[in-house]
Amino acid sequence: MKPLLIIFPIVLFLYLNNNENSITNDKKINNSDSISNTIKIKEISRLREYFPDLNFTATINKKKATIYEKPDLKSYIVTELDSGISIEITGITEFNIEKFYFISFNQKKGWIKSDEVDLTDFSKALIDFHDNFYFYNKLQPFYNESEIKLLRSILTPIFTEKIFKLKESEDELRLLDSKYNQEKSLIKNKKQLKKVTENHQIRVNFLKKNQIENYLKLKKDLDNISKEKIEILNKFVEARISNEEKLEIERIKAISKNKDDSLNLIESKKIAIENKRIQNEKVIKAKTTNKERLDKLIFKYGEINGNSIFEKKVWIGMTEEMLLESLGKPQDVTVTETIYGKSKWYRFIGRFVRTENGIVTVISSR
Repeated sequence: MKPLLIIFPIVLFLYLNNNENSITNDKKINNSDSISNTIKIKEISRLREYFPDLNFTATINKKKATIYEKPDLKSYIVTELDSGISIEITGITEFNIEKFYFISFNQKKGWIKSDEVDLTDFSKALIDFHDNFYFYNKLQPFYNESEIKLLRSILTPIFTEKIFKLKESEDELRLLDSKYNQEKSLIKNKKQLKKVTENHQIRVNFLKKNQIENYLKLKKDLDNISKEKIEILNKFVEARISNEEKLEIERIKAISKNKDDSLNLIESKKIAIENKRIQNEKVIKAKTTNKERLDKLIFKYGEINGNSIFEKKVWIGMTEEMLLESLGKPQDVTVTETIYGKSKWYRFIGRFVRTENGIVTVISSR
């Protein structure tokens, strides 16, 4: 039984990838587009076969950028490229926690660390899209030709309307820079040069702002396309599911529901048992604590007095210490000193108790 289509990039990448997710290398990389079969790469060249106008470009941003035979900093160095050189990217991979691009320049090919190049906005958009459907392809490896055609019909307007706008704006920026450099070489007046430079920067900032907006719109469209079009693709797949398969789906759903109900019942019983266990532990702990307190009171005041204090009893003649052991902390205490000694009135909840020189002499409920 074939699962429903969940994410649209799965479909496209199968068609582009054509069951070819990794390639091998028996020769040096400057003679071949391949690398060791122990390293898997994402071949951008497969994407360009179906979208021939696409072009992944970048500019070297380091004074001397190293091009390696393999995506490994310890491998053979093919060449070094100067800052500002434009290169074409045909592959992407990660090896030893480093991201590498496979590039071509003057018939030389090799791997460069991703942080040594600056991607154009156009290339960023394409690589984002490429990484997206490459990842999702691993989740569902099979869809047929009709589904792929349907998906391509959905994708084509997005490429034509958004991605090529980014490429046009990049071309416009290059022309603007070229024109500015020509004007700058002819101007000798500093004030005039300053004005021309400021105007040029304003135009550049405006174009770059548009580039960013277009790039963000493109990313949003690519992220949301499954939400907008997934219903069409789902219906397409569902139409091919036989009645037998539908019955099988319902049977599995019923089994899952019964399983869930059983699990919920077991879980609720487990919770009830656990709550009862906790309550029993509290009761046992309280009994143990009370027994320990009673033993201490009997040891300190004797069996009769100890039991009476434990039961919170009060009597004339008991000591002040015994009173506080029996009734606990009072709400209020009033102390009076005379020539005959010290007296105290203790106020507890529901009763007053008077002591004279540490002995209880009066017990009152008023």
